[in-house]
Amino acid sequence: MAGNWNIKSVFLLFHAVVLAVEPPTLQPGEFPSDIELGSRVQIVCNLKKGDLPVTLTWKKDGKPLSTNERVTVLSFDAFSSDLRIQTIIPEDVANYSCTATNSAGSDSFTSALIVRAPPFWKQQPENTVQAIFGTRTLIACSVGGYPAPGVTWKIKSPSGSLTPISRSYKMNVLDNGTLLINDVKETDSGTYLCQAENGVGEKLEKAVRLSVHVPPSIESYSEVVTVQQGYTKSVRCIVRGERPLLVRWLKNNDELEPWSNRHETYSKETPVGTNSTLVIRNIQTQDAALYTCSVENSYGNDSWSIKMIVNEPPQSPSNIAVGDVRSRVAKVSWKSSPTLSAVTQFIVRFWKSSKYFGVKKLKEQVLSFGETSLLLRDLRPGTEYTVEIQAENSIGLSEPSDPVRFTTQEEEPGASPVDVNVLALDSGTLLVSWKSPPKDQWNGVLKGYYVSYKVKDSSSRFSYETVTTDDVTDKDEEEVTIRGLNVGTEYVVTVKAFNSAGTGPSSEEMTCATLRGDPPSAPNVRLIGVDTDSLTLDWRNPPEEGPVLQYVLELQKNGMKKHQRNLPGSISSYKVTHLQAGSRYELRLAAYNKFGRGSASSPVVAFTEALGVKSAQETEDGPFYIRLYFIIPVAVSLTVIVCAVVVAWACLKKEHIVEKNQPIYVAYGYRSSYEPSTTIQGTLKTRESRALENGYDIPWDVSGHRRSGTSDGNYTKLKQFNPNL
Repeated sequence: MAGNWNIKSVFLLFHAVVLAVEPPTLQPGEFPSDIELGSRVQIVCNLKKGDLPVTLTWKKDGKPLSTNERVTVLSFDAFSSDLRIQTIIPEDVANYSCTATNSAGSDSFTSALIVRAPPFWKQQPENTVQAIFGTRTLIACSVGGYPAPGVTWKIKSPSGSLTPISRSYKMNVLDNGTLLINDVKETDSGTYLCQAENGVGEKLEKAVRLSVHVPPSIESYSEVVTVQQGYTKSVRCIVRGERPLLVRWLKNNDELEPWSNRHETYSKETPVGTNSTLVIRNIQTQDAALYTCSVENSYGNDSWSIKMIVNEPPQSPSNIAVGDVRSRVAKVSWKSSPTLSAVTQFIVRFWKSSKYFGVKKLKEQVLSFGETSLLLRDLRPGTEYTVEIQAENSIGLSEPSDPVRFTTQEEEPGASPVDVNVLALDSGTLLVSWKSPPKDQWNGVLKGYYVSYKVKDSSSRFSYETVTTDDVTDKDEEEVTIRGLNVGTEYVVTVKAFNSAGTGPSSEEMTCATLRGDPPSAPNVRLIGVDTDSLTLDWRNPPEEGPVLQYVLELQKNGMKKHQRNLPGSISSYKVTHLQAGSRYELRLAAYNKFGRGSASSPVVAFTEALGVKSAQETEDGPFYIRLYFIIPVAVSLTVIVCAVVVAWACLKKEHIVEKNQPIYVAYGYRSSYEPSTTIQGTLKTRESRALENGYDIPWDVSGHRRSGTSDGNYTKLKQFNPNL
């Protein structure tokens, strides 16, 4: 208990001692008001009251005062501190504070050292100030002095006069004397004068040269340009700025070379900068891009971009498809390819592409841009068609699409065969011939024909023969031989064409009777004599044949038109006269009996002798070196070249031929049917001999002879006839 009391007593005693110390109080001091630069000044900091110990300190503008030989602080006793400044300079102008501190507190005062001084440079302006066009520029003019100097700015005109600058948005003088110029222009270049004065001493001034530099700027205009494919386009970049200017062109941010096969760039200087031009020739789709004009100089850079759109004809329609194909209609559909310039319409073209139709008959239909399908009408059945489509826009037509082929469904032939003829070959055989229906009525691919026949006026059903063929277009005429018929009986014959879809209509009924007997067989003809203007033939008839009423000799020179001569049936040899020397002839002989004309003989080929030269004749039994294809080239070569060795060789061959005293024949394939000029009485096809009257006077008619049932006829004498062969 006693210990606690002692501690409390000590604390109360200490508190009483502290409360007994008096805090310091200072006697304020002041600097004189007439201080000038270069003079001396002194200020005293006196402790007016307060208990010691007391600490006295000095500060300059709130910071501890730095002392030196010129600025000193002296303390002569514990109650005062003396601040002395020798030779005052502008840097001494400040606020000086003295602070007294003891254990009980502190006190201070502040006095401003104000010096009457003429204007002086706190920050001397530069001789030249660089400004950038369009920016905000400051020209410093920081001065000191007391009283505070007034700062004015003036601008020097081209004539040399100075004009004061008034405060405005464009130009303004700040409180610290700095000149502010907003949005600097080239016209702001020049000499500016900063003046400062305060009534003490001489005024202060400084001339500053303002240089305005212009960074590049591009005059911008339309940022999108549309060009037609194949045309030439120039794009100009108008640049303002201080030279030298570096201009570059970029395509999609990749720098373009100054020159290439299809583009080039060139520049032309102007009073305020330069104009750069990009020229693109024969513009194509790949030229559609973003083009950038980029320019720079020492003071800045600028760029401007333009988007080039290339207008071109649209792309060909795609995904061409033909569906729902029927015999006379089909539906075609397609897709429109994307394009920069909108499609205005589609053109659909289609034509027959089948090999059966040689002429390309084009059909065309135009549809608006919104339609992407079309029903093709009025098509031919069983026909192959080709369809292609073009798109069109304001620029032009696209390339045709890939052609698409399709074949319509077949229908039965729409017409019957034409030019149906029926000819009796013998007592039990009819030859039926016809031509195909018009090709536009086939309605597909003809597979063949049904030839129907039956006895006239009978109630029996038709029998038929089927004629099939792989390619009827290779034949001008079709025929079929009907055998095993009744002797001397009239038959009704019709012909129908058919394809894979069915059978077409029947032709008109043709009526023809089989013969009551058989025409004679072909004579066995030989060549037995040759001269310059004549050929002599003989022949033999098969012994079992009946009597021959007459012969028809068919004569053809050098593959030209055939001529006929009628000969009596009683002869077995004949000399053909009035021929041309050195010519090739082909001869056939056919015999007539009361039932008609028989088959012609195999052809006999012979050469008449050339004038002064004995010719060799060739037949099917002779050796190759005396045949037509060998003798003619050799003879022509002998005549033209006149080569002695070849002539000698030919003579040897000629002698060899002469020694062989035997007729020579040449066999040619021949259709064993006869097609004389005919007439039809009713529906019965018959022969007549009026076409041969120039050879013989024939007072009888074969058809009439058959009808009358007579067994022979009579002949007049042979006329003096020259066929001029």
